[in-house]
Amino acid sequence: MNYHGKGITVCAEWESFETFRDWALATGYTDTLTIERKDNSLGYTPENCIWADKTVQARNRSIVLRAPDGRSWAEIAEAHGISPSIFNNRMRAGGWAPEVAASWPLGKRRSTRQRTELGQWAPGPRNWKR
Repeated sequence: MNYHGKGITVCAEWESFETFRDWALATGYTDTLTIERKDNSLGYTPENCIWADKTVQARNRSIVLRAPDGRSWAEIAEAHGISPSIFNNRMRAGGWAPEVAASWPLGKRRSTRQRTELGQWAPGPRNWKR
């Protein structure tokens, strides 16, 4: 982890294991969770940390592709009931608009006319923020 160059620190209060343990137990720690920073640009403090599972942690990484409204591709896919991998393939393969990629029926092919009418030649993911 490249924390040195990012200025990520642990608060002085957590230098005491007992204090950290008390916070952990009071905020829902279990053996299946790991500590997660809400804002990855800030350090480890009680106000900025939660306990999260691997799925939540994976979606909070800086490399996660996001739609212009800030939602991750996985969040959009799950909101529409399709797998994140199908959504990812659609977005990467053909310039699908996010809402069309998420709601298009599985197994249904698109005609050239449908692609144009539905705005599926919009800028692709390389123009989205990370």
